[in-house]
Amino acid sequence: MFISSLAAWEIDKKYLPCIFKHAINFIQSINSEAIIPGTYPIQGNDIFAKIECGAGRTESERRFELHHKYIDVQILLSGHERQDYALTYYKLEEDRPEEDISFYSVISNIGTVYLQPKDYTIYFPGELHAPSMKVNKTSFYKKAIIKINSQLI
Repeated sequence: MFISSLAAWEIDKKYLPCIFKHAINFIQSINSEAIIPGTYPIQGNDIFAKIECGAGRTESERRFELHHKYIDVQILLSGHERQDYALTYYKLEEDRPEEDISFYSVISNIGTVYLQPKDYTIYFPGELHAPSMKVNKTSFYKKAIIKINSQLI
């Protein structure tokens, strides 16, 4: 897991594999206010972006997920978002291999990060996270999730 801000990209890119530049280039090329939710190809099925927005999930709606093939680069475009992550997972609740997502129950070792616009997180395959969580009752967010095939690293 990696947490940073686009303001620190010039420093971050020295330490991250160069494939991550595709995610940042995509964000820098869009009008984040005008772009509508959907899927946007960047490099075929190997790198693509999903734009989503919503009010966020509550604690009772929280689902911890992980991916096996793709790296998630989650960049907050507007609003506020909470993301929980866990170091330990227990029971597989649901597996959707065709969507590269598995959901697990988690009962301990949970951490939280609060994102502001232009903050981003990177989750590598096998790293458990619960994104798109509410920060408060009036939360709303818009974000880009850039999926990068981990075989490219």
